[in-house]
Amino acid sequence: PAFKTVLGGSNSYERWSFLPAVMPFMEQTEVYNDTISWLQANPTGNRPWSTGASGGITAPTVRYLSSIICPSEITKKPAAGSATYTSYHCNRGDIPMNWDYLERRGPFVRGDTTGNSSLPPTDQTTAISDIRDGTAKTVMLGEVCIGNNSSDQLSGTGTTASFTGAGTAPAVCLTLITANGYSTYVTNGYNPGGRWMDSCGGYTQFFMAAGPNTPRCGQSGETWTPVPASSYHSNGVTVAMCDGSTRFVSDTVDAGDPSVGQTNPANTGSPQSYSGQSIRGVWGAMGTMRGNESASLPD
Repeated sequence: PAFKTVLGGSNSYERWSFLPAVMPFMEQTEVYNDTISWLQANPTGNRPWSTGASGGITAPTVRYLSSIICPSEITKKPAAGSATYTSYHCNRGDIPMNWDYLERRGPFVRGDTTGNSSLPPTDQTTAISDIRDGTAKTVMLGEVCIGNNSSDQLSGTGTTASFTGAGTAPAVCLTLITANGYSTYVTNGYNPGGRWMDSCGGYTQFFMAAGPNTPRCGQSGETWTPVPASSYHSNGVTVAMCDGSTRFVSDTVDAGDPSVGQTNPANTGSPQSYSGQSIRGVWGAMGTMRGNESASLPD
């Protein structure tokens, strides 16, 4: 609410990630307060990617916070004065879609109703009661390897011209993998985890359409296909469930057929409006909060 109040809806308040808002609960109240003061000093100019000081406050976007970076990434540090990283992303569900879509499958969603007056503001919040599949069966957060403009499958990001938006088959990224990593890859700095305050796509979101540690790719700029969970841990990733517990999930978890794209069987709208059970196996079922699935992650 503070971001909406400070920005008054005039400066893309829906573009701010979940991380600044949870700083007070991570013993980082100073970072949160400085962010609010920094925004108040220039509410129409400061954005999640802005790096300049305002009101005598250094942009919080450039602060390096080890608490939001996996220890396996801890040696990676951005250049001084650049936006800093995060390894921890929020779950947008099992259907890949653009960051600004209003629809939701996972517990996180765009923070306003711009462009769709039929959705009341209350529909853009998530309460415990909305997680109908059960808080212990719904993923809230996951880890994602920070991008570094390389061809490496984990830390790099492949580039493709085939991304068509919601419902894209995860296998589109598999076609870019060679013995030396990605055949074509991002070099422009638009990397997963590259801006800890930015909610746009791969910066702080991930999708459970593709299994853990599978290839990731996108087009130029900030248009990503489903960014999957990934890590440098052996054979899996760690996720946080909506009940506060954590789970280590093997790369071999059932994630469905990656060659199949998402459709809306009822032909009542775009793929992102599909409200049935996940087609992405056990992994996808854990990515939805009200898909009416009974699956559980294996022990």
